Amino acid sequence: MHIRLLLVWGLLAGCGGPADGTLDAALAGDDARAQADGAPRDAAGMDAARADAARPDAARPDAARPDAARPDAARPDAAPATRRGWTRAQPDATRPDAARPDAARPDAAPLDAARPDAARPDAALADAAPPPQPRVLALGDSYTIGASVEPAERWPAQLVVALRAGGRAIGDPRYIAQSGWTTFALSDAMDREAPVGPFALVTLLIGVNDQFFHEPAPAYGLRFGVLLDRAIGLAGGDACRVVVLSIPDYSVTPFGQGIDPVRIAREIAAFNDVNRGITADKGVRYVDVTPSSQRAADDPGLIADDGLHPSGRMYAVWTALAQPAAEAALDCP
Repeated sequence: MHIRLLLVWGLLAGCGGPADGTLDAALAGDDARAQADGAPRDAAGMDAARADAARPDAARPDAARPDAARPDAARPDAAPATRRGWTRAQPDATRPDAARPDAARPDAAPLDAARPDAARPDAALADAAPPPQPRVLALGDSYTIGASVEPAERWPAQLVVALRAGGRAIGDPRYIAQSGWTTFALSDAMDREAPVGPFALVTLLIGVNDQFFHEPAPAYGLRFGVLLDRAIGLAGGDACRVVVLSIPDYSVTPFGQGIDPVRIAREIAAFNDVNRGITADKGVRYVDVTPSSQRAADDPGLIADDGLHPSGRMYAVWTALAQPAAEAALDCP
């Protein structure tokens, strides 16, 4: 028995058989001999299977490139390629938020999620802006813009404060007024600024500079009438909402005393006769502040530091005189 085994082993060794006696080694030797002889190979046979087993990467030409079998490997968020026996995953399966197009925008769904009150029918009413306050338009010259006093001391500003103190909701006055303006200049300024009505209250005080340049009273009256018509138009065509103030008498001021106080007083009176008559003809309220301005002759505190214009105290007197007319205007139907 031992002699026979030794003979078999010798025969195998003489034929180039594997020294280790393993079947894989023997098959590998057969493969090498078959390839050297040019013998055909059966791809489905055991030899092909063993050849693959000997070369772990033979069935995967791209085994050296771990990502080659996945064309989208460079894109971590791309869908895995379809392989035989595999089921393609949903697009962007590697992106947890892919199924939610709006995932990058937490507030995108629902559209009104950012507005917790959207489902409330009264939300629009709750968020609505308060109704606009009645507007005031003050037309004039230095007496309206308040030369030489603080803006809060202007008589239109003081008038609004007084009206509010009486419980009326009213906006701050808008001014179209400047020192030195005549009726011509005021008309041009209104053209430039083009205020849009209707205003709840429109005031007009103009003419002192026309008098300073010694314009004839009738000519002044024509231009004043045009301005008053425009004021009525800005009040929505309602003369009831317009208030006219007379021209103050500056003849009693240091400035007027240095020119010709008698002529100034006479011409101011003539101009006021004209504007009072036109105002009455058009059904507009008229406030006569001229007598109060003449009190400055005995009370220098009623004159501003420039020696010409009224002080804040004087404007307070005008405010008290104009307030009843302004309230009546605001109460017009």
